[in-house]
Amino acid sequence: MDDVRIYNRALSVIEIQKLYTLTDKAQTADCVDTDGTRHPLATEVCDLIDNDCDGQIDEGVQTTFYQDLDTDGYGNPSVTINSCGMPAGYVANNTDCNDTDARLHPATVWYTDTDTDGFSPGSTQVQCTDPGATWYLP
Repeated sequence: MDDVRIYNRALSVIEIQKLYTLTDKAQTADCVDTDGTRHPLATEVCDLIDNDCDGQIDEGVQTTFYQDLDTDGYGNPSVTINSCGMPAGYVANNTDCNDTDARLHPATVWYTDTDTDGFSPGSTQVQCTDPGATWYLP
């Protein structure tokens, strides 16, 4: 017979290749004989355990979170942590422009005061950085 049969049907070349790959992986050592969910063919899940017996924990399934020191809801792109869940003091975005001042973030509304009397004629600008001397924060 020149084809491989499983369950009385011929397998495709791709199925045969997958079968050999899985067989080779299955022959490697099982990491925890007492836990049927942890073995070389298992899918890695985010649970702080090496599910697939490759010596790595939660590889490829963690999310990057960004520190939000000023608690404005915008994260510092320079301070990150990879985790299965969002840790306290971290957020999922990395768009903060100044993580030490909660007033400064991508949605900061600046008001113009061209005559510096403390009142705005209504002109606004939304951006992280100070647009100049005639603009102020409320």
